[in-house]
Amino acid sequence: MALPKMRSLRRRETKPPIRPVGHALVVHRPDGMTAEAGVLAESLPADPECALVVVDLPVDGQTWESIAAAVPADGRAVRLVPCGEVSQVILPAAQLLSEGLGRTVFAPDGAVRTGSRGVSFLPANRSKGWARCTPGDEPVWAGRRYPVPSWESPAVTSPSGTGGIGVVEPLPAGVWIRPDGPERYLDGGRVRLARWLCFQPDVLTVVLGGHGTPPLPLEDVARWWASVPPPTRAITRFVCYGPAVTPEGTAPGQALADTLDEEIVCYNGLPVGPPGAPDVFVLRPDGSHGVRTFAEQIAYRPRGQGASGSAAPVIRRARKPLDDLAEVAPGVYRHSSGAAVEIVQAGLWIRSPRDVTRATLVRSRPADPDALVIFHDADGEERAERMRATALDLLKRLERPGRSMVRIVETTSLEGFGPPPSEVVPDSEVDPGLDRTTPLVRLPRLAKLLRKGAAEEAAGDAAHSDPSLSTVRIEYPAASAKTAEIVQPVPAPRLRVWPLGPEFVPEPDVVRAGREDEFDAWSERIKAGRELPEDVVTVAVAAGLYLSGHDPEVDAGLRTATDGPHVAFGRHVAAGLASLPPYRKAAMSVVMPTEAQWEALRGEPVLREWGFLHLITESCAVDDDATELLVWSMTGRRTALIEPAGEGVTGRVVFLPGTPFKVIEATEPGDGERGRILMRELTAAEFDDGAQGSGSLDEVVRTSLLRFAGQVSEPGVGIPDTQSSRFRRLPGML
Repeated sequence: MALPKMRSLRRRETKPPIRPVGHALVVHRPDGMTAEAGVLAESLPADPECALVVVDLPVDGQTWESIAAAVPADGRAVRLVPCGEVSQVILPAAQLLSEGLGRTVFAPDGAVRTGSRGVSFLPANRSKGWARCTPGDEPVWAGRRYPVPSWESPAVTSPSGTGGIGVVEPLPAGVWIRPDGPERYLDGGRVRLARWLCFQPDVLTVVLGGHGTPPLPLEDVARWWASVPPPTRAITRFVCYGPAVTPEGTAPGQALADTLDEEIVCYNGLPVGPPGAPDVFVLRPDGSHGVRTFAEQIAYRPRGQGASGSAAPVIRRARKPLDDLAEVAPGVYRHSSGAAVEIVQAGLWIRSPRDVTRATLVRSRPADPDALVIFHDADGEERAERMRATALDLLKRLERPGRSMVRIVETTSLEGFGPPPSEVVPDSEVDPGLDRTTPLVRLPRLAKLLRKGAAEEAAGDAAHSDPSLSTVRIEYPAASAKTAEIVQPVPAPRLRVWPLGPEFVPEPDVVRAGREDEFDAWSERIKAGRELPEDVVTVAVAAGLYLSGHDPEVDAGLRTATDGPHVAFGRHVAAGLASLPPYRKAAMSVVMPTEAQWEALRGEPVLREWGFLHLITESCAVDDDATELLVWSMTGRRTALIEPAGEGVTGRVVFLPGTPFKVIEATEPGDGERGRILMRELTAAEFDDGAQGSGSLDEVVRTSLLRFAGQVSEPGVGIPDTQSSRFRRLPGML
């Protein structure tokens, strides 16, 4: 990467505005730091080796002098992290900065994406990675991830082929090895894996297979595996994400160990959460999250040439089911009844401490994404009754949100063919105080997730939901019946419209039905004489029809979690809107909250909107008896490109279904003063934490929103009567 020689950079006598945020310094414009820069700076981890500088300035001739003035004079290297419209740092200028400061400067080749746990990652299809610029030398490439993991190497840094049909694609947490396929299928998996998959600096995570693609030949994995250094192999963990080519009746992990001819360790699902102790959720066939499992990592040993059958795997790492159980062997605990409680792939096994009949059958049973299983031995009437009583005791004492995902199975049923039958346990035998609306067998999708603890169950219902949103802890103030009635119910996966599952294929008939003339008119407008793919036209037309009001009551159905034609239509709308430019600033609308809504807002909850939320980008006048809703947007979509003629809304921003917002402030109108509600869209890192967000960031956003509110335009944005009801909705409420 040859660069021209440049003169040394002089420090400016007057420093630009600099604000410490988290572990970084933000160099920003004179009129203040943007909220997006605050989010980015908060997410960056501490770095004893580098001074972190978030660049929140337009890139021009003065930017680099401003940065030089901001760098602490402690001799450390400097890492530049650009923000927002400063989409990239120009490498020649970064080299100039290095020469002027006389120290190493790290700069990205492209836009930085900050995801789970503050990991900064440069996507392979848009960047070459981080560049290390040192005085007097040419810049060199220094990986894609920051902080730099111990497993960073050429095998996980650059996209490559496997020599077969496989593709190796870098992810923040490791690599994704999968067959190539249509981008509409790959994009959903890419987003899910980039945002959800736990980044661990000392564990390389390798994701195998994709959805909407052919099964992955394990020989492709073997060819890539040969390029992985031996020390890295020891800290590698595999995630069986999509279909793979395996012998009939052989578990994917076992088939992989046989192919690689060495012991390998697989996650029993997808690891999500903090690097030191991530939660593991079993994966459904479409890649969405199921239940949280006890058995988290499973080791498989190669069976050798000509071996057949299914060897029992070994639990390498597990989550303790109850704190008061004494561990007597790895993954085996003693219950007060004298029975042993063993963690197995599918859940728990209640057995005799010595008699382990049917061990291979129980230990080899794969996890069910929709239910944890408590197996219990049932040989002899007295023994069966004692084991069943132990199983019921365990069930009663499990965490309340997880009880609806448990079923009890006798091990004797495993000796036949087909799935084991589940036992319906009467509520009275488990816990008289348990909510009777929550069943105890295989019905997790019917659970009511309106209270604390929704995070774990929501993760199991994420098939058509943005994976970064499913771990949000949804909390409401001291839950009165009145409050519960006005909160939008959490829809089952089949009733969600975003993100699109791998099975989604645009269908013109779904969009055209009942609105043929409008469909044809919008098609002509979208095409504008060009040859465009039918899929592109279909989803763009759906978005246009929705914005103009030609839709089957999409928002009403989504906000009440009901079934109907609006679901399929809504997915097409979401696909069309998702291709529009994002909006990362303040937006607003005017609302008239009810007494019950004000009650819910007082606790400053996180509210999740399951329909499409409409706001405007211009501040407008608000009557004294009304309330202005001010929202800081991160992913709202600008709709100007497809606004309907004659009935369009200038400056409209639409948020995709499933977006959560945190209430920062809620002030009711009174004494001639208008009401005011301040919210901000939560970030992906905050979802991964299941947290309510950063207080310091709330203050940054509050300042920006109040500044926006002060820029009132008269007479305000004109909204047609046919559209006005869409701009009067409170996110997450009915």
